[in-house]
Amino acid sequence: MLLVHRELTERIRSVRRLDLYLQDRIQATALLLSHIQASQAPVRSITLQKIHQARRLAAT
Repeated sequence: MLLVHRELTERIRSVRRLDLYLQDRIQATALLLSHIQASQAPVRSITLQKIHQARRLAAT
């Protein structure tokens, strides 16, 4: 099991290294990162709302 994990991890590393050298992959990675960053704020807001709601319900 450990050997399979190690081999898979090494393959993933190789693909990630290639992504850093191909221009279209660099652009796709940048777009993905910007999408993730744009999505984080609404998710945090929803999460905080749910936490506050749960605390209010637990206090009653």
